Amino acid sequence: MKIKVEKKELILLVVIIIVVTIVGAVLYINSKKNSSNIREGEYTINHSSTEVMKNQAPLIDMNNTENVKIQNGEKVNSSEYLRKDKELFGLKITNIRLYTKNGLSNFNATVENTTEEDFEGRIVNLIFKKNDGSILTNVEAVIPSIKAKGSTTINASTTEDITNALDVEIEFN
Repeated sequence: MKIKVEKKELILLVVIIIVVTIVGAVLYINSKKNSSNIREGEYTINHSSTEVMKNQAPLIDMNNTENVKIQNGEKVNSSEYLRKDKELFGLKITNIRLYTKNGLSNFNATVENTTEEDFEGRIVNLIFKKNDGSILTNVEAVIPSIKAKGSTTINASTTEDITNALDVEIEFN
């Protein structure tokens, strides 16, 4: 038995196939674009200049005021333990500050080389501790080269809300 297909029906069938193919291709391309936008929408930190793209709501909990004071709409860590000077193999870390700004938790400190030798610079691990002594999170930072008896600053930022930390330990990676 032969199926007789008229020319109009064949054209209609081809048009439907083309439309379905185009719609499918558009949906596929949009789904790929949206998944890459999700990755790009997360906070992206350029470590050299700390530029932040804010396409996503910040994760800072302004209601959690443990170990912090709210000043000018920002959380500022007030823990005496965290602000206490630290020593790390001839480096003295002072003026420690932990605060939020623009949806980021920021760590700043002054680092003084107390030795007679130049410090070559190293990556350090900042281990933020909760009140019970457990680890809140780890953040990497870079201590740049420091001349003998010289000083510099270190800065580290994260999208995590770490401003409620009781203390910070600093270790070389």
